[in-house]
Amino acid sequence: MKRSSMPALVATMALATIPSVAMAQIDQLVQRVPSSANALVLINVDKIMESPVAQAESWKADRSKRFNAGLTNIPPNADQLVLASQLNLSSMRPIWEAALVQADAAPPLQTLAKDLGGTIDEVAGFPAICLSDDSYVVKLSDNVMGAIAPANRQLAARWVRETGGNLSPYLQKALTYVEGSAGVIMALDLTDALTVSDVESRIQTSTSDILKNASIDKTELAKILASINGVVLGVTFTDQVSGKILVDFSRDATILTPIAKQMLLYILGERGAMIDEFANWDVSVTGTRITLEGKLSDSGLTRLSSMVELPTQTLTQEKKPQTAEASPGDSSSAALDATQATQQYFKSVSHLLSDLKVQKKEAKTMGQIGQWYDNYAHKIDQLPLLHVDDEMLKYGDFVASQLRDASMAIKGVGIRTRVGEVNAVASGVTNNFYGGGGFGNYGYAGYGYYGGSWTRGMTRNEQASARTQVRANETATGAASVQQILQQIEDASAKIRKAMTQKYQVEF
Repeated sequence: MKRSSMPALVATMALATIPSVAMAQIDQLVQRVPSSANALVLINVDKIMESPVAQAESWKADRSKRFNAGLTNIPPNADQLVLASQLNLSSMRPIWEAALVQADAAPPLQTLAKDLGGTIDEVAGFPAICLSDDSYVVKLSDNVMGAIAPANRQLAARWVRETGGNLSPYLQKALTYVEGSAGVIMALDLTDALTVSDVESRIQTSTSDILKNASIDKTELAKILASINGVVLGVTFTDQVSGKILVDFSRDATILTPIAKQMLLYILGERGAMIDEFANWDVSVTGTRITLEGKLSDSGLTRLSSMVELPTQTLTQEKKPQTAEASPGDSSSAALDATQATQQYFKSVSHLLSDLKVQKKEAKTMGQIGQWYDNYAHKIDQLPLLHVDDEMLKYGDFVASQLRDASMAIKGVGIRTRVGEVNAVASGVTNNFYGGGGFGNYGYAGYGYYGGSWTRGMTRNEQASARTQVRANETATGAASVQQILQQIEDASAKIRKAMTQKYQVEF
C-alpha cells in the first residue's frame, strides 16, 4: 500500500455470500491489524477464484503467471490477504504498513533468509526474519505469515502482541458494508483529517472550474467536504467485474448532487488515482453519502491492483517442491533457472511498460500520468528477483528509476505552474504611453517626444488567459522532459533484449 494515492483507493466488497469459515479466517487476520491503522484492504482470494468470471477466464490456473507478469499484486500462494497501514494523510505515504497472508504452504524462514538475504530472529516469541528491504517477516502460525515495515523491532513486537482488533470506528463500519458476492474490502479512514479553513483555501487555489464556479455557497461546500469520514471502493466478482466508490460525510451532502461526479473525477485525476472507466460510472447522492459505480475491465482491475502493494516481496515466495539433488558439477538446472527467470523478468517489465503506454493515452490529467509512472516503478521493484541475470536486474533498476524521474518531472509541472500563475497575475498589465509637442531650435518646427508606463491589475479574463498560458508552457516543458526519459527507456530495452538474446541463445 505504499503508493496508495488518494482517498478513493479503497473498496467495499460484498461479504454476505462468503462462507462462514472464510469469514472466520479473515476475521482472525483482521484481529492482528494495529489499532493506529487508517487504511485497510481485505482480499478473500478463494472467493474471487470461485467467481464465474475467474473460472471463465482461468484466473486460478494462471495465478503465478499473472503475478510474475505484474498483472496482479496478490501472491500466487495466498488464500486470504489483509493489508493495513497508517498513512500520513498530507503526503499519502505510509508511517508503517503491515500485511498478513494465509496460505496452505509457506517456505521455511531459513529458506527465505537464504534466498532473499535476512537475519533470523524471534519477535515476541514468534520466529521472524529481519530483511534488507527494511521489513520484518513473522511466522504467526503454520499457515499465516505477517510482515511489517519499516524494520523497527519494537514496532514489530508491539504489532505481534496487539491482537485486540481495535479498528477505528470508520474501518469497523466499512467491514459491515455487505452486498453481492465479492471477496475484497478496502477502506480509508479520513475522519478529522481536514479543517473547514483548509478546504476553503484549497477551493480558492484549485485549478478546477468545477469547484470554483459551482453555484453552491463556498462556505457550505467547504463544511461538507471537511466533514468527510472516509472512502470505500468496491469490486464485485460475478459473471463480470463491477466497482463501487462510496464517499461518506458527517454532514448532508445532497447539495453536491450537480457537481458530485465531476468533483470526484477531478480529485481522483489530481491524485493520480483516476481510471478511465470511472467517467462512465453512475453517480448518486443520498444523505451523507456519494456513490459512484459501474463496470471494470481487466485493465481497470490491473490498475487498481497496482495501487495495492505488499510491504515486502518475501510474502510472494512460494514453497518449492522437493526435488532430487543435482550431481556435483551439474549446472544445467541452475542455467535453466537463470534463463527462465531472466526471460520472465524481461517479459514482465515489457508488459508493464506496454500497459503504461495505454494508460498514458487514456489519462485525463498530468497528475494521473505521474502517479501511474510512480506506481509502475514500484511494481517493477516488486518483481521476483531470484535467479535473474545481474545485468537484467540493473536494467530493471534503471527503468524504475527513469519512471520515477518522469513522475517527478510531471509533479514539478504542477509546482512550477502554481508559482507561475501567481507571479503572472501579480505582475499585472503594463501600459505604455507616449506624448510630444512644441517647436525645435532656431525656429524650425519639430516635436520633442516623451513617454512612460503604468501598471494596473488584471481583469478576470486577463487573469484566466495568463494562467492558461502558464499552464500550457509548463505542460509542454514537462511533456518534452518526460518524452526524453521514455526514449531512454526504449533504447535501454532494445539494448538489453539484444544482449540477453545473445547471452542465453533464446528469444527475449
